[in-house]
Amino acid sequence: MSVAGKTALITGSTSGIGRSTAKLLAAKGCSVLVTGSRSPDDAHEALKDIQSTAVGKVHFVQSDLRDDTQVLEVCRQADQIFPEGINILVINTGKTF
Repeated sequence: MSVAGKTALITGSTSGIGRSTAKLLAAKGCSVLVTGSRSPDDAHEALKDIQSTAVGKVHFVQSDLRDDTQVLEVCRQADQIFPEGINILVINTGKTF
């Protein structure tokens, strides 16, 4: 299955598995929305890494998804960035209730 031309929202994607997933999808032609709560410098470094092999577009939203209001803000921004919708959703963060 090709992901070229698809859109993806990947939470927790400024490091680790999320970052690797975003980099892989972007390299295969998927437009990705990267989210994370890391410092702006760390996030910038992650974006440079992801964009270094990207064929698809790469967007970033700084967020701490432990905060419900920031979850809603990510959703609002995702809707603006990808008005056609999201094809792939990777939840790579955890929340304790």
